Amino acid sequence: MPEKIDLLNLNFPVDISDNSKLVITKPTKIRMHNEVERRIDPNGRPYFWYLGIERTPPKDTDAYEVLVNKNIALSPVILEWITDSDIERLERFMKD
Repeated sequence: MPEKIDLLNLNFPVDISDNSKLVITKPTKIRMHNEVERRIDPNGRPYFWYLGIERTPPKDTDAYEVLVNKNIALSPVILEWITDSDIERLERFMKD
């Protein structure tokens, strides 16, 4: 494994072909837009429905190569960049 790379993420298109290439690219940061919708059940009680709305993947990312170009995408994943303050920020977010 190359130095400072912890994992490799390998993604294949559903409709892979002989023309599909292996492309080394960066991972997509986010492909979904999230919304929460308030609804009312048949008994008149509110509930919340979590919506994941798909976005067009940005160019030069694994998702773009797989979903748009129909290529195989290989992306490095680096875990050591997560700091203690990142963990604390996530803990605060989850409490709110």
